[in-house]
Amino acid sequence: MKNRGNQILIVLRICGIVLGCSLLVYQIISLLQDFNWFILSPKDLINVTLTFGISILAIISMMTAWKIILGEMGHNISLINIFFGFNLSLVARYIPGTVWGYLSRGEWLKREHKVPYAVTHFSSIIETIGIVFANIFVVTQGLFVTREIFFSLLLCIAFTIGSWASLNWLILWKPTRRLFRLEDNYVFKFPLSKWIVVFILFMVMWYGFGLGLLVLANVIDFRITFPHFLEMSSVYALAWLIGFIVPFVPSGLGLREFSLTILLASQFGMTKSDASFIAIGFRLLVSLAELLWIVFGLTKKTLSRLGE
Repeated sequence: MKNRGNQILIVLRICGIVLGCSLLVYQIISLLQDFNWFILSPKDLINVTLTFGISILAIISMMTAWKIILGEMGHNISLINIFFGFNLSLVARYIPGTVWGYLSRGEWLKREHKVPYAVTHFSSIIETIGIVFANIFVVTQGLFVTREIFFSLLLCIAFTIGSWASLNWLILWKPTRRLFRLEDNYVFKFPLSKWIVVFILFMVMWYGFGLGLLVLANVIDFRITFPHFLEMSSVYALAWLIGFIVPFVPSGLGLREFSLTILLASQFGMTKSDASFIAIGFRLLVSLAELLWIVFGLTKKTLSRLGE
């Protein structure tokens, strides 16, 4: 039965790669055929550079939240060490199935910081709860209560408290303790004050990506400006969520861009080719921002080995 299950997983992963790559290739071919490349000019490099910089800051927000989560699980790792290893450990997520990235993260933390696998994996679940709840808040707020400050505040409080309550229920649930082999000192109630900070950091991450997407979209359509910030953030967050819930497509590759293209076209009245340019271009810039952190980590490891 176990071998059969592994075979099914392999088939699903292969299907995920084929689906994601097919969607991405289809969009690239359509983009090359239909996009008006003459609308681009050298001054657009300012927007591209700014988008790249904003993406770097959004990733910093995510890494800072991860440091706080690990600290609450009893392992205070310096932020600089998180910067060195966080994205480097996630290179494996481009192997089919996001879960491989989290397993690689466990290897990194165990080897270099003596963090037990169970603690790392459970911390990843805590992180996922925060990311997904913040994501759904950004989607809901941007699509339904965009300009309603009072209702947006109530919604934010509801999602913060709701995610915190869900997290603590999971922590105190006996099957969770057994599954992750959590020792007594790891079984606790996550402090609300710390969770508020974590949740805000994840919101900053989503809104950061939304701002970066808006700056890039302004290259194509000058009518898209800061007043569209909340809607743009919600569109990106929703596209990410669609890619996330299909676990066998590595990092939502292809599916996320396809979804973002459809959402940009429907929400902002863009042509399909323009929306594809923005979706694929933004994926490239975010990937380059992640690559920067990966190079940062590899450089540190290389210098450490040379110094031994």
